Amino acid sequence: MPISKAVRQRWIREILEQEVIGTHRDLQARLAARGASVTQATISRDLREMGVVRIPIGRGRSRYVLPAPVPAPKPEPEQVRSVFQQFIMDVRGTGNLVLIKTTPSAAPAVADLLDRLAWPELLGTVAGEDTILAVLNSARHRGEFIRKLDRFRRTT
Repeated sequence: MPISKAVRQRWIREILEQEVIGTHRDLQARLAARGASVTQATISRDLREMGVVRIPIGRGRSRYVLPAPVPAPKPEPEQVRSVFQQFIMDVRGTGNLVLIKTTPSAAPAVADLLDRLAWPELLGTVAGEDTILAVLNSARHRGEFIRKLDRFRRTT
């Protein structure tokens, strides 16, 4: 069955996370079991594109491993200030939730920036087109979280 490259690579990732696979043939068989008929050349290209490497595991055997994810760098204060000033329009909160209104289409980028700040009180964000829902670990941190946002939003 023909499958898209994205699906095939997702399956490869799942297989490599769950099993010890040491050869293209083994991987080809696992993909075939899922209904994907792929050539050795396609597997080789996929593994190279995905950054998969082969490591020894002892007794003359090896296995394919996925690269460790590289965390995004923590944003610089000036970048945060610029983004918040340009794109955050309004901030309101209740309980442990804070609703952040942005200019149209800006919510995903602002939410990503908030997540990368890794503020301890912020559990995570959910972004729509122009709205972000920030979930805090406690309602008692809402005021401080909003004050942090406001400090960055103020022009200096």
